[in-house]
Amino acid sequence: MVFQAFVDESFTQGATYVLGGYIADADTWARFAKDWDEILPLATRSKSGAIRFKMKEMAANPSRMKSVPTFYSVIEKYDLFSLSCRFNLADLKRAKQRVYVPNLKIDWGYTNGIRE
Repeated sequence: MVFQAFVDESFTQGATYVLGGYIADADTWARFAKDWDEILPLATRSKSGAIRFKMKEMAANPSRMKSVPTFYSVIEKYDLFSLSCRFNLADLKRAKQRVYVPNLKIDWGYTNGIRE
């Protein structure tokens, strides 16, 4: 069986980095997507006009928060496997400083842009 994961990241400058999402098989995602698309108009719009569910944006508007349980009920209906990972950015910086490989320059990519 093949599984698919949909994961999003969030971070607070100088504090915490979080990855969170859900895992399911392709058939479950297809059924989930149908139900999700039906309730998506209850969510917010991006600057480009796309409708999307972003909890931070929902929380900023008390009238939108009333529809959040509807979104959670769709997630619960399909019994998606949830995953999350949270770590402190100061811990990440210290861990990167301890990694040493002789004659190798490590490119930490986008993690260099995350500031404490």
